Amino acid sequence: FTAGEIFMTPEEFHHRIASPSRPLLVYFWAPWCIPCRAMSPHIQDMAAQFDGRVDLIKINADEAPELVHSLNILSIPTLLAYANGELLFRRSGSQNPAALRQIFSAAAGTHTPTAALKPTDRILRAAAGTVLGLLGLSLSGGPNFLLLMAGGVLLFSAIYDRCPIYRAVSARVRAVVRRRSGQ
Repeated sequence: FTAGEIFMTPEEFHHRIASPSRPLLVYFWAPWCIPCRAMSPHIQDMAAQFDGRVDLIKINADEAPELVHSLNILSIPTLLAYANGELLFRRSGSQNPAALRQIFSAAAGTHTPTAALKPTDRILRAAAGTVLGLLGLSLSGGPNFLLLMAGGVLLFSAIYDRCPIYRAVSARVRAVVRRRSGQ
């Protein structure tokens, strides 16, 4: 796998993504980024496991600001997956080993990536949840717990995929369900 390209101009980058015979995963990181440091060993492990099926390029965001800007990368770590010159998906933020496995599998074409919520969807869900919650509090006759609960669920649906507690609990619940269904 490719793991040493530190600096690329936007032109070099676009030439590189247009030419691979295998899917390409591009990892934008920085030496000062704590989540990047935590993810890097897992990324290397996944790159080794998917060697021959997915190529990996690591790009230091501090040394390629023009490329970062041209790709509209607003936070690091960010992973971009390409196949045949087309962007398949993008993931920003720290990813746990299970999420990295899904990302590499999706890039290799053996797993469909789950769609991330768009910012407008997050805002709409958060706003609707807040309105329902406020409506539940302001109705005459005391708080309406059904509206409060619906507002809370809708508000949580705007952020659940970024909540580390949800990730940890949902992973454990899935493991228990798999274990019980396999018995």
